[in-house]
Amino acid sequence: MVRGEINPHTLLKLESGIVLDDGPTLPVAISVLDPHRFSITLKEGRKHQIRRMANYVSLTIVKLIRVQIGSFKLGNLAEGEFKILLPSEVKLLTTETLE
Repeated sequence: MVRGEINPHTLLKLESGIVLDDGPTLPVAISVLDPHRFSITLKEGRKHQIRRMANYVSLTIVKLIRVQIGSFKLGNLAEGEFKILLPSEVKLLTTETLE
């Protein structure tokens, strides 16, 4: 959820990639859920990347929820909750991050 409204110009800037202080970002996929909420899919994961990208286009992130890492969906885990991964899940995550 963001403070401010998401507009087509803002989306275009974010989707095509922007230049942050640590270099350019890769293009992202964005789906607008409503004027103050969007879903974003990254191909890389830098420190506070979504917050910094939003700031670049004058949006302030109010609430940010990670729902997936690679092909591993987090499901209904509550804040602070964890799941012990199966060996196959660990292998999937480590294989994806090396690609």
